[in-house]
Amino acid sequence: MAWFTGWKRRPVWTIAAAVFCLFWLVSSRYTGPAYLSDEIGYLGHAALLAGYVIDGASSWHAGYSLLLAPLFRVFSEPGQIWQAVMALNAAMWAASFLMLMHMVARFFPDHTTSRRILAVAVAAAYPTWLTMSGYAFPTTAIVLVFMISVITAVNVNLQHPWSVIPHSLAVGFLYWVHPTGLAVAAASTLTLAIVTFRKTQFVSLSVHIALVTILIVVYSQGLHPWLLDVGTAPGFPSNEHYQSYASVLPHFARPEFWFRTAVAALGQLSYLTIGSFGLAVFGFVQFVRLAREHLQGTSSKDVRGDGAIGYTSLFVLLSIVGVIFMGSAGFSASDSTPRVDQWIYGRYDEGVLLPFLAIGFLADSRRRWLPLLAGGLLACGALLAVTTAPVKTSNLVTTISFWPQYLVEAPNYLLWMAVGALGVFVFQVARQEGRVGKTVALSLLIGACVLSDLNGQLHHDYKLEMNEPTGFVGIVRESFEPGSCVGFNPEMSADAVLFQRQRFQLHLFYLYDYAYQRMYVGDWLKTCDGPLLTYDVDELRDIPGVVLLGQEVRSGLYVVAKDRDEGFLIPTEALTERTFYRADGWSLRQDLYCYGQSLTRLPSQVGSFRDSTVVSTGRAGFLVYGPNVAMSAGEYRLVVSGSAPVVASAFVDVVSGVGNEQHARSALSATTGDATGVLASGHVFLDRDVVDLEVRVYVGSDDAVRLTGYELVPADSAPASSPQRAVE
Repeated sequence: MAWFTGWKRRPVWTIAAAVFCLFWLVSSRYTGPAYLSDEIGYLGHAALLAGYVIDGASSWHAGYSLLLAPLFRVFSEPGQIWQAVMALNAAMWAASFLMLMHMVARFFPDHTTSRRILAVAVAAAYPTWLTMSGYAFPTTAIVLVFMISVITAVNVNLQHPWSVIPHSLAVGFLYWVHPTGLAVAAASTLTLAIVTFRKTQFVSLSVHIALVTILIVVYSQGLHPWLLDVGTAPGFPSNEHYQSYASVLPHFARPEFWFRTAVAALGQLSYLTIGSFGLAVFGFVQFVRLAREHLQGTSSKDVRGDGAIGYTSLFVLLSIVGVIFMGSAGFSASDSTPRVDQWIYGRYDEGVLLPFLAIGFLADSRRRWLPLLAGGLLACGALLAVTTAPVKTSNLVTTISFWPQYLVEAPNYLLWMAVGALGVFVFQVARQEGRVGKTVALSLLIGACVLSDLNGQLHHDYKLEMNEPTGFVGIVRESFEPGSCVGFNPEMSADAVLFQRQRFQLHLFYLYDYAYQRMYVGDWLKTCDGPLLTYDVDELRDIPGVVLLGQEVRSGLYVVAKDRDEGFLIPTEALTERTFYRADGWSLRQDLYCYGQSLTRLPSQVGSFRDSTVVSTGRAGFLVYGPNVAMSAGEYRLVVSGSAPVVASAFVDVVSGVGNEQHARSALSATTGDATGVLASGHVFLDRDVVDLEVRVYVGSDDAVRLTGYELVPADSAPASSPQRAVE
């Protein structure tokens, strides 16, 4: 109990409490999942494990879901469950840092308590931890379980073979949390084999192999297939995301595969180096020293003389090597062109990174290595720039801590690595100097942390705003009892965008306590007592007793139900692109009237909002765009109003399909001085219904435009008496 109550340990608990409060405070601002594949997958498995029956199985591993499952029984509302997930994540991070402190104390007993605490605090400042705490991603659980496996590895004693059991259980369970746990299992087994063969004591190795194998087999052959069986609607495929291991093996014979794997591995190493300001590299080198000294018995600090520190060091080293190789090989075996972030992918590696950060801070950093380290980063940047395709798409959640990308926004590996190399060099030199140098190093660390986390939160806000539920969820929860059937018609047009295709996944969490599942219209009519979500209502229009409750504005997803005497509770919402509006008959038509004072609700790339107008600022880009609303096929009249004393390249266009399909375009006309007039007018023809119509006004850097409003109305409607009236 001295570890819990001694006065020397109290600062550790203060750090843990501070981490919990900070992480929970930041994460509590989020209202639900933002990624409709990953997060919903883990939450869906948690609901299944809690005993609810939904069509929510996927190939994502369920170890993290197992930790979340009790929350679905303790709390009864999705919002409450989500906040409980955020609190649990914060608690797991606090526990991980407590275990890191315990490991550091064992590895560096000669360092002062204050220095060890500082090392843990520096490790806690790594940006990914705070950002990922706000997601229902397994990263939080991976770090926690890996730290448990590290702490239990320190307590392995070959003189007592059964001491390996806690370590084996932690390693085996890590595979339940994520497939990269297989690399950690291989690392622990190889390490234990090396140690036991040196000492010719094989009982521990046998116990370890047996336990890890049992846990992997139980999950892969038992729990996972069961989840897929009970969590997939009959007649429909489950959601598969990972390649099978067998599908990767044929690629081993291809030289191109090994080259791509090597490039991806170097990219990941560069990411870890720059994101940690070199601490990951120095931590790696220190672990190599510790492994060599303790396994060879040359260390005077191995008080117990059992080689546990050497075993742990080698285990940690091989774990990160295995995870880097596994991730790199997986991407290289894929036939798709990797995104920008996949060449510097960090999320998998970060699951086993935490020990390297603290150990790297406490290790001696030799300045003569720094030019070599900086040169290596530049060489890697040049290699990536030359050998990778110029793909602009990226997923920020996989490279949160790569701070150069926020300073140089355009994808440029060489420039990113150059900026990162400079940061690593300055940080490592400064932290070895006096108070001024340490202040510079601390400023760099805090600056990168704040910069990365702020950008990570902006990305999170964007994803959450894009994928938040509409009023449909309220209709179901107010009008139908939990357990009622809710159907989703999977039939949709071939040109449906990803946003539309993922609406099914969204409601798996928000309707976890309903029988929510995919079903075709005929099955819904026969067996379902609740509503149906569908993109096609043609075959339902003339069926007696079927009523249209409304439609999601941006996705175009209809909600229909079977008529009943008690009616339905349908909330009234302001019409925006992400809300649900009550249907009026079967009409899809929306009129974009008078975006005058409403202009301030539209997004702008380069404009400045002044009162109820938008003014160009001398930058090129869209003055306004949106609002991504559903419109029915037909002929419309477009009128754009404002003033434009200088016009060079400004235009207005009407698009849909995420901007890929243009329905009309017209150059803006100049006006006399600041007088308000018609900047553009004409007819727009929609040959089919669209779900995300946008009116975009583009201005060049030489244009001077003040936009007061526009209207897009049916061509047969009465025209406005004047441009001024159209924007009142």
